[in-house]
Amino acid sequence: GRGPVDTLGFHTGCFLSVELARTVPDLERSIIHIGLPYFEGEDRALRLSSLTLGKPGLTDQFDQFRDRWETSVVKRANGVTLTQAFDHFLEDLRTGAHYWWGYHACFTYTPETHLPAIAQKQYVLNGKNSVCEPRRKAAALMRDVELVEAPELTTGIFDTKPAEVSAYVRRFLDS
Repeated sequence: GRGPVDTLGFHTGCFLSVELARTVPDLERSIIHIGLPYFEGEDRALRLSSLTLGKPGLTDQFDQFRDRWETSVVKRANGVTLTQAFDHFLEDLRTGAHYWWGYHACFTYTPETHLPAIAQKQYVLNGKNSVCEPRRKAAALMRDVELVEAPELTTGIFDTKPAEVSAYVRRFLDS
């Protein structure tokens, strides 16, 4: 093979990268975390219950998609075009009645147990939003970590600031 790889995780993907490092440690050289969803105690339990519990199966009623439309399109981040938001909505629909499974996996995972065990270098890109402090707490648990504050990165960054995100990632990978 070509040797270890670098992984980039966004939200739930951060924990997928951590699990890969835990289970196949020789495969990864480093992990880049963007939007790391680190929550503790009551905050994690609240997110788990509000995003996953009691979700109905697929029905023939359009109203079941209203919240997902509101989140993806109506409340889209500043700078995200209607076309981009609509594409996100369509992609979200591909999960059908199981859209909540990713949230369930994310908020039942115990990163406080796994993050300290990872030997690979980790990079936490900390954009400015409501979960800056939890990401700092997660970074404090990591062994070999670079935490970078990026206040110009708020929400919708892959649509609105791809060059800026790429520059941060490139600087890390080139270091």
